[in-house]
Amino acid sequence: MRKHVYGMRPPVAEITRVALAVADAGREPSRGPDEQAMTASDVFEVLAQPLRRRSSCSIDDTVVSLMDAGELTLPNLRFVRHLGEGATGSVSLMRIADTDVVVAVKTMNKARLTERNKQRRLLMEHAVLTSSQHPFVASLYCTLQTEREVHFVMEFCPGGTLAEHLVEHGTLRESRVKFLAIEVITALAYLHSMGCTFRDLKTENVLLTVDGHVRLTDFDLCAMQDGFVPTVRTTRTLQKTASCFLSRSHETINHRFCGEPTFRTNSFVGTEEYVAPEIIRGGHYGPAVDWWALGILLHELAYGVTPFIGYSRKETFDRIVNDEFAPPSDSSTTTDFEDLLGRLLCKDEAQRLGSDNGAEDIKSHPWFRGVHWALLQSEDGDHYRICQNNMERSRLVPSP
Repeated sequence: MRKHVYGMRPPVAEITRVALAVADAGREPSRGPDEQAMTASDVFEVLAQPLRRRSSCSIDDTVVSLMDAGELTLPNLRFVRHLGEGATGSVSLMRIADTDVVVAVKTMNKARLTERNKQRRLLMEHAVLTSSQHPFVASLYCTLQTEREVHFVMEFCPGGTLAEHLVEHGTLRESRVKFLAIEVITALAYLHSMGCTFRDLKTENVLLTVDGHVRLTDFDLCAMQDGFVPTVRTTRTLQKTASCFLSRSHETINHRFCGEPTFRTNSFVGTEEYVAPEIIRGGHYGPAVDWWALGILLHELAYGVTPFIGYSRKETFDRIVNDEFAPPSDSSTTTDFEDLLGRLLCKDEAQRLGSDNGAEDIKSHPWFRGVHWALLQSEDGDHYRICQNNMERSRLVPSP
């Protein structure tokens, strides 16, 4: 399992000759007085507050009914099997007593969280999960607590993670990669529109539902811009047409949604093979780090390996900062796909695809030609024609 790198930027000599711009890396921007004053007990008190009722196509109505009936409690959960370990706790599959309903339960030890000073990360994950209402973002049903532990009761995704799928089945065909990319991009665009930069996109953090849809998960490394409001950019283009008799001017007005947070930080967080070069260099960075990570993710899905991996963390970081992207020489992927990767894996954050208008720039890339993005915003839930293989769609069209 890949390890996080958090708040411990390596010395310059171990990575690259590029000087680090910030000496006190690893710190988030200053917090407000309320957050600074919060104690561990305050954090767990916040987690104990009931969630507001939400309506989402990824919320299981049966689970909601059990919650309303007071039956979603720890004594009513039966252990089925262990699902995995995370940076802050373990995840188990649980069945609700006297039902066939299963849920994923993320369990975290309060004392360990306090000792490692990770209460803030716990609060961040809770804030993102309780604020999100999107079909491609994991759903939190409720939080349960004991004196020693806190439990996140969440939607169970039987398909496991993309990382597990790669281990079991190997690389994906380009058509499958495109399907997954469409949903991941849509989820990232949604998070960005909330003012949230993910900062930990990787195959381990993309879950698959039973019908092959994605769910992003693990939001403890997110950076949130409070009070962020997406904007619409308006551009005007004046076109002149002339003939031998007269000259006319026609003004074209274009409106473009922009949901990229303006918040920037210099914290050294992420997963080793996925961190963007601006994070390693030590400067301030913004949401474009998520579009870099998207490029790494697509590369790993298509080719089975991340593009800049080295034999050590030192070598990996050095290659991320200094090596230019080049597709594998024996690849059979299309030139459009390889061009998309090259533009996402641009070392210059300002020139990276998505750095200006976010997902809107990426959606207009030729690799996505013919995709009906508007259908992804449908309220109908499953709005795709699903192929027999639950990891692939033949085309994005409304269901009959």
